[in-house]
Amino acid sequence: GSKIMIYAQPLENANNFAKIKPSMINTLPDVNLLTSSPSGRLIVSANGQNISVYDIETGRQYFYEMNSPQSNLIWLDSYHLLDNSQDAFYMVDFSGQNRQKITNGYGVASLSADGKFMFSLSDKKQDDGKSNTDFQSSAMTIN
Repeated sequence: GSKIMIYAQPLENANNFAKIKPSMINTLPDVNLLTSSPSGRLIVSANGQNISVYDIETGRQYFYEMNSPQSNLIWLDSYHLLDNSQDAFYMVDFSGQNRQKITNGYGVASLSADGKFMFSLSDKKQDDGKSNTDFQSSAMTIN
């Protein structure tokens, strides 16, 4: 794989470059996606369905596989990814744990500002064989 050097909070030692110590992380071989979480805490590299997540705060790195290729990778919030595969949305923690099906659907999805609902699209088959595209909301909390 490749290596990435991360300079966490370099401005704290802007007057003394010798104190700036980078963290070096290994990425997956042949990375074709490099991104960060909305908060900037997590660095993600991907190759196909293989995912590597580096947590800048803890210095831990996680490797796992998603069901769909990284082109379908969606950040739901700063700590959860959506795996949009097999016409369904699955939420997974950034570490690859706690994979849970949220709803059937396709394309992109987004979380409401208060985090209580996920909005997405779904195809519904009619009795005549045609399908409608529906805008749906999924409750993300238990009442």
